[in-house]
Amino acid sequence: MKKFILLLGIFLITSKINTVWAQELEWDFPIKPGSEKWKSFKTSKEKVNVCEIPIEVLKKLKTSELLKICLKHPLLLDYTAANSPYEGIKTITQIFNGFHEFINRKDAPEILKNFI
Repeated sequence: MKKFILLLGIFLITSKINTVWAQELEWDFPIKPGSEKWKSFKTSKEKVNVCEIPIEVLKKLKTSELLKICLKHPLLLDYTAANSPYEGIKTITQIFNGFHEFINRKDAPEILKNFI
């Protein structure tokens, strides 16, 4: 698991994140940074909660699509605020159900490898 999280971290730093951000997705975050609603949130917990993927959607997403959604997570770059990239990525994967689901899918390593 630690190796997988580290691989995911390296991927986040060196990947095609800008390309992913420009793509249309099957599901997208309903409230985005910069919007009036986003600005109205008083706590980080509110932002985390609004970014959760509904369970019924999460279970239907293909793993490749789920990875793209994870890479568009509005709080993704918050991992850089931690003491180390590993700790930051570990935190992001724990607070977002999309990453948690991705990590637990059997085909995730292959999808990640092919995406790079």
